[in-house]
Amino acid sequence: MKTLLLGAASSVVIFAGAALAADMPLKAPPPKSTVTSPRWTGCYVGGNAGWIGGEDRLTLSPGGSLLTSVTAADRAVNTHTHEPHGSAFNGGAQAGCNLQIRQNWLIGVEGDFNWSGLREKSFTPYDFIPFATTPGARWDAHNEAVWKSLNWFSTIRARFGYVWDSVLFYPTAGLAIARIGGRFDYLDTVFGFEFAGSEAHTRIGPAIGGGVEWAFARNWSVKTEYLYMNFGSFSFDAPPNVPGATIRWGMAVKASEQIGRVGVNYKFE
Repeated sequence: MKTLLLGAASSVVIFAGAALAADMPLKAPPPKSTVTSPRWTGCYVGGNAGWIGGEDRLTLSPGGSLLTSVTAADRAVNTHTHEPHGSAFNGGAQAGCNLQIRQNWLIGVEGDFNWSGLREKSFTPYDFIPFATTPGARWDAHNEAVWKSLNWFSTIRARFGYVWDSVLFYPTAGLAIARIGGRFDYLDTVFGFEFAGSEAHTRIGPAIGGGVEWAFARNWSVKTEYLYMNFGSFSFDAPPNVPGATIRWGMAVKASEQIGRVGVNYKFE
């Protein structure tokens, strides 16, 4: 009898506990975190294509020991600067990393390597040119042809931008390096003397610009960008096609370029 009563009492306690538990509200699971990394933070790779235009000054001038008796003013009248202003297609690849800070600001670094088809040429014929200070003396009629090429260029730049939702506005500045070639041909059309020379140099200079980039998908963005690069100047000269002649002609190449391009980037998670 005692065992039966204990069993009944235990059943009452179990059923009462179950009923009480059924009346109590269930504890909700903790909410999932909604904090995500900023849209622009991360590293990326991509490609670009666009236009490159030369803002170059190619200057031909006489020199050499034979002209030591010719005054600077007389040499200056036959010193000519050519500005061919050629343009061409360019394309390449880029990679970089961004850090989005304070919600609307971004700092980053980007490097690129690009091929260029820029080939510039200028041809100008000249008639007899009187000396400036020597009466009766004159330079012969002649033709001047100059060429300038840029085969490739690369830049490494910092970016500092303002983020407006999925759009990034940024200025950019850093260094550029390029392979630049110069060539000239000076032909005296009276006596047939010809001066022809060429050189190529790897030049380094500043690169500045800016752009707008739009993140159109989770990992993808498209940008449009402008850059200005200045590579300073270099010079070289060449003797004529006459053995033993001491007169020379030289060219100074002052190279700077403008670039307008579009690009697509893929950002890693």
